[in-house]
Amino acid sequence: MVNFLKKTKVKKVAELGAGDGRVAFALAREGFEVLAVEVNPLLSLWMRLVKFVRRYNKVEIENKDLFKVDIKGIDAIIVYLYPEHLEKLEERFFKEMPSGSYILSNTFTFKNHKPIENTGKLYIYQVAK
Repeated sequence: MVNFLKKTKVKKVAELGAGDGRVAFALAREGFEVLAVEVNPLLSLWMRLVKFVRRYNKVEIENKDLFKVDIKGIDAIIVYLYPEHLEKLEERFFKEMPSGSYILSNTFTFKNHKPIENTGKLYIYQVAK
């Protein structure tokens, strides 16, 4: 994911379902601005601790339901979500994200869109309007 995004003009990335933040922090180390969203308060707290200790100033952490996240101004979204969650988010992503933005999905695919790239486990989509 990080290697793909490094080849693009993406500046701001949202990771929805960030877990312990390892992908979000890896992106921040590469210079991306990151919005890490996690519904689990313990994992969000853990990310805040890591952010503070390691001084990841480019990471914003939100303890929030991923279905209520504002995605305006986001150049790329990273998700590792079950198909039923992707199905609920698919229309919104492709409608609200700007043309040329990316959606990277680990393991699972969208029902109504075809990836521009498939590495076997990572499915990369580009929003076209």
